Amino acid sequence: MIEIYIYDMKKLGDKKEYEYRLSQASEYRRKKAQSGRNIENIASAAVLDEAFSAHGFREKDAEFIYGQYGKPYIRENSIYFNLSHSGEYAVCAVSDREVGIDIQKKGVLKMKVAKRFFTENECNYILGESDGEKAADRFYRLWALKESFVKAVGMGMNLPLGSFEIIPEKKARVIHTFNEKKYEFAEKDIDDYKLAVCTEC
Repeated sequence: MIEIYIYDMKKLGDKKEYEYRLSQASEYRRKKAQSGRNIENIASAAVLDEAFSAHGFREKDAEFIYGQYGKPYIRENSIYFNLSHSGEYAVCAVSDREVGIDIQKKGVLKMKVAKRFFTENECNYILGESDGEKAADRFYRLWALKESFVKAVGMGMNLPLGSFEIIPEKKARVIHTFNEKKYEFAEKDIDDYKLAVCTEC
């Protein structure tokens, strides 16, 4: 089971929506909003609240515990979740298995970044497209897939992006030696964004 929730941050430009979402946010999210990046934190609270409400509880009532590398889990609950935001969207994935989600707003191709963090085969996949816009599309697709994987395994950026390889077939897959588990991906395009979800098989 994989559920994806999407919240458009532009909604927070409406004062009533902002005040409502702020009032429904957990103390943790409100404090983070006050310390900076308030829109992103209130949007995160909003998309988490929508996801959690579908499972019978609210973001402000959830009790979190944290994995070794800081990944949050809900205490005494059978669902897993993960959160990401980019540009105008905050997204949340909910699953009955370990899950990671990432959203990337597409922009210009960043081959210097790719050569630093991606494998040789991944870079060749990007450069195999001569059209600049399509090559950039491949870059952001890989970036979202790789980020979703490191989040699914619970290590985030503590797992070097070059230590595993995405095979960018129509249905992407991953080659890794991090553990003996298998993972699968789901992908979605939203306007000018690439979204990827990774879960344990």
